[in-house]
Amino acid sequence: MQTINEVVGFMKQNGTNCRLVSLVTETKPKLKPGCPFSGVVKVSRKRGIVNANYNTLVRRRIAKHLGVKLAEVEYTDGDVWYRHL
Repeated sequence: MQTINEVVGFMKQNGTNCRLVSLVTETKPKLKPGCPFSGVVKVSRKRGIVNANYNTLVRRRIAKHLGVKLAEVEYTDGDVWYRHL
């Protein structure tokens, strides 16, 4: 994928499936004239999970541990550093 529109298209096509993703971005830094590093490119590689539902996983583990039905377990997500889409 080369553009943000392609990424958005992937997310729409993926739906609610949980997937592992890898991102590679390239950024050309602004350099001062005469800098010996002209033409250099910053490369960033990131891996992550898309559409993971940890709430259900945690509720299932609690229910199994306590020996109760899943519907009886109440669990609320805490604050997270990322933004849900």
